[in-house]
Amino acid sequence: MLRPMVQPAAIQHMSAAEYLAWERGQLEKHEFHRGEVFAMAGGSMRHNFLANAIGGELRAAFRGKKCHVLSPDQKVAIVPGERFVYPDAVVVCDGAETDSLAKDVLANPRILVEVLS
Repeated sequence: MLRPMVQPAAIQHMSAAEYLAWERGQLEKHEFHRGEVFAMAGGSMRHNFLANAIGGELRAAFRGKKCHVLSPDQKVAIVPGERFVYPDAVVVCDGAETDSLAKDVLANPRILVEVLS
């Protein structure tokens, strides 16, 4: 199976708008911090177990409330235009707001969870 050509993560510095456009075409996820791009490593089985368990606990805790738990595929703007990440779990309440640069980036997370391996 042929994989589409992607640009390598060797691109070290770019604007937030350039990062958002570039990352949409990548097969792997990358985080962004003040112009620097970081390729994300795959999680271990233990990491995945813990992240999934935390997501389940958060869903149970917020059941019946105006909050939703989102998966690690949800990109989040921590600081708009400066920091974009993929947390292991995200909680958003009272409706999702998106980043001004990209409508697929969550701008108003209530809770972020990162499992450290």
